Amino acid sequence: MRRIVHLIALAAVLGGCGAGPTGATGASPTPGGKRPFDQTRYVQCLREQGATVQEVDGGLRIEAQSPAQEAKNAAAKKACQELGPDGGEPNVPDAAQLEELLRLVRCLREHGLDVQDPGPPDYDIKIRSTTRDDSQIRAAEQACARR
Repeated sequence: MRRIVHLIALAAVLGGCGAGPTGATGASPTPGGKRPFDQTRYVQCLREQGATVQEVDGGLRIEAQSPAQEAKNAAAKKACQELGPDGGEPNVPDAAQLEELLRLVRCLREHGLDVQDPGPPDYDIKIRSTTRDDSQIRAAEQACARR
């Protein structure tokens, strides 16, 4: 059985877009009218909607072990969109951020992972795996974060 792991790499790679864990509740709006990203509330919403979410190294990992769970995860992301990074607005990276995402994907592939290129609508990094053992994914993430 194939499993899909979504890494929401926004905190690490797209930090300039306003993403990143704050842990704050009831945060005040920013000058543009958007609220700062509150990872705690976003994760709680995703879980309440049935998504399988782990918080790892300042980012999020959303896992699906079946097409049914992948559909639940997608529905949860949509339902919680307003709480997500950038207040539910599409998060489109600029050229430098996209290059950084692609560098990360290349690095993960060099470490043996099956990774899709990030792209619209969410630019998540999607890793396909056939095992429940996350040690290879964790090791690749750590190695690539140090580059």
